[in-house]
Amino acid sequence: EGTVAADSAGEWVIAGTTISDTGGNAIVPYESTGNWTITATTIRNSDADGIDAGRVDTGRIRNVSVTNVTDNGIIMAEADGDWIVEDTTVREAGETGILASGSEGSGTIRQVTVANAVDGVDFYKSNGDWRVRETTIRNASRNGIVAVGSTGAPMVENTMFRDVGEGLDM
Repeated sequence: EGTVAADSAGEWVIAGTTISDTGGNAIVPYESTGNWTITATTIRNSDADGIDAGRVDTGRIRNVSVTNVTDNGIIMAEADGDWIVEDTTVREAGETGILASGSEGSGTIRQVTVANAVDGVDFYKSNGDWRVRETTIRNASRNGIVAVGSTGAPMVENTMFRDVGEGLDM
């Protein structure tokens, strides 16, 4: 593992950090509460997920580069609060670029590039008002965005799909 902040609370920041060649997840704020931020960070060569922020209350991932991870680039699955992934790049994810399935609350993906993954973004069975804006998804072998079973008021705006199996699967 790289940096583990699982079950943490309060306001915290990871900034200006490079994490490479991990034998597990690179950053793990899993089930964290409070207003946390990961910014200006580079993750390379993880044998699992880049960032596992599943079941978080709220959080912000900004100006992050995730490259060459075995599983998912960023996990926001089952997140309860409002979260944002912006100005971020995920390349060479073995599974999904951004996995946000089962999320509640309001998730925003803005000015993000996902390249070379099975699925670009996955909102399967998410119930919040999620947004994907000004984002590029390319070389996703299965789907650009998966939103099957989602409710709420989803929005995809100014987003480009290139060389994907299916652009938007709702």
